[in-house]
Amino acid sequence: MAPQRYAAAPLTAKLMTRAASGLMAAALAVLTAPAHAGADPIVAERGATVLPGSGHSWGFAALAQDGRQLLLSRRENGLTVWDAARREVLADIPGTEGANAAVAVPDADRLYVAAMDGSVIVIRASDRQVLKRVPVDSGNLNNALFDPASGQVLLTSGRRGAVSRVYRLDPACDCVRASLDLPAAKLDAPTLLAPGLMAVPMRDEGRIAVIDLRRMALRHVWEPPQCPRPSALAADPAGKRLFVACRGAAPRVLSLDADTGALLASAAAGRDINALAYDGRRGWLLAPSGADARLSIYDASRLDALRRLASVGTRPWAHNMAYDATRGIAYLPSMDDTEVYPADGSEASRYFSAGSFTVTALRLREPQP
Repeated sequence: MAPQRYAAAPLTAKLMTRAASGLMAAALAVLTAPAHAGADPIVAERGATVLPGSGHSWGFAALAQDGRQLLLSRRENGLTVWDAARREVLADIPGTEGANAAVAVPDADRLYVAAMDGSVIVIRASDRQVLKRVPVDSGNLNNALFDPASGQVLLTSGRRGAVSRVYRLDPACDCVRASLDLPAAKLDAPTLLAPGLMAVPMRDEGRIAVIDLRRMALRHVWEPPQCPRPSALAADPAGKRLFVACRGAAPRVLSLDADTGALLASAAAGRDINALAYDGRRGWLLAPSGADARLSIYDASRLDALRRLASVGTRPWAHNMAYDATRGIAYLPSMDDTEVYPADGSEASRYFSAGSFTVTALRLREPQP
C-alpha cells in the first residue's frame, strides 16, 4: 500500500501545479486585458508634467497669450508661467509669493496677480518684471477676471465674516477705481455673463450676484433651485445660458437662463466642484471634481437639457481647471497629499508633498459631425 501511496503523490502535485499555473495565467489575463477595445472616444491625448516646489497649496490657473501660456498661481511658490505647447516652465517670477490668481491684459502689457496678503502684484508681461504691489484689501484676494468690453480687471475678496467685496482695477493707472460690497461670506470665481456684466457665486448664501461692471452696481440676485451652495460658473453667451456647479449633499450642475435666472436643465454632478468650462464648438460642459478625481463632461448642445456624456479619470485634488476651448485642452493642477486624522475626532490635517505639483493636460477629440 505504501508504494502506491507514494507513487500517487507526484502525480497529484503535478496536477495541482498545472491547475495553479492555469489559474495564475487566467488572473493575469484579466488584470492586463483592456476595459474596452479601441481608442478613447473622448480624450485624444493625455500628458502630465511635474514641477518642483515646496509642499504648499495652490490657487487658480489661467490662460494667457491666446492659450500658448498658462499662468499657475502657486501661493507660497509664487507665479509660474508655463509653456502650454512644450509643457515646460518658462519662468518662476521672483517677488510673486502669495499668488492666488492671475489674469493677463495684453493691450496694457500687464499681468495682475491677486495675492494672499490682499495686494495686487503688477507685472510687466513683456519681460515678466514685477513693477509693484498695490495694497487693496485687509484680507486675501481670491480671484481676478478681465472684462475686454470695459478694459477693466475685477478682483474678489476671499472668505469674510458677512460682507465680501468686488474691486474694479483700471490698467491705465494700475489702481482701484471702484468697489462693491456684497452680503456674502465667500465669493467664488466669477465669470463674464455678457460684455460689461459679471456673475459671481455667493456660496454660503446659496445665491448668484449679477453685477453691472460699468456702474459697479448689483443688477440681479438669483437663488436657483437645487443649489444650496453654488461654487463655480461658466457662461454660454450665444445660447444666453449660465451654468452653475452646486455643492451639497446631492451635488448638481444647472443650466440657467442668463437673462432671468430661470432653471433650464439640471443633472447630477461630482463632489466639491470648483471650476466649470463651456466648449461651444463641441456643446460640452466640463466639470472637474478633485474629491472624485474625475472630469465629468456633459452634452449641453440642447438649451433645455444636460446629459452626462463621460467621466474622465484625473488626479486627486485636480479641482481647479483652465480650459482652452480653441484647442480643446483642459489643464488641471494637483498635488499629492496625506490626511492625518486626530484621535480626538477633530478636523483632519492635510499635508501636500514637496515636488509633486502636477499639471495634467487632457486634449479632447474633435467633435464628430
